[in-house]
Amino acid sequence: MDGKIKGIRKGVEKSFKLFFDKKGFTMVEVMLVLMIILLAIIPLMNIFIQSKKDAAAALQRTQAVFLAQSILEEYKAKDFDDIATGISDPEPIKIENHSYDYRVKVEYYNENKNLKQINVIVEYEEFGRTKSLELTTLKSKR
Repeated sequence: MDGKIKGIRKGVEKSFKLFFDKKGFTMVEVMLVLMIILLAIIPLMNIFIQSKKDAAAALQRTQAVFLAQSILEEYKAKDFDDIATGISDPEPIKIENHSYDYRVKVEYYNENKNLKQINVIVEYEEFGRTKSLELTTLKSKR
């Protein structure tokens, strides 16, 4: 068994001698290593770029949801009779260099006219495409 280990050891040492006995690297070896590194880095950079875009889109979507929610909360805080039915289209709101257009649509929900449905529609641009979201709530007469 001891002879086997010595034989393996000599083979490994011989392989390392062949590898490290050279005085330097040839231009082909350097170029080959650079190509391998570049082939590994390019897909990683694409992943980083895409994740940054996804994070920016998520931030915009979150801001749109918070805007719609805050508008709904304002309407929920009003008295039932003070909420006018119809569609309002106020000026766009700018949050951190992003512009958000929104509409509020209020209509009676039932025939008894003791419930109003309030819809808030927020539209915004995300990488050149128009996105929209809608939140809805009901307000009752007390």
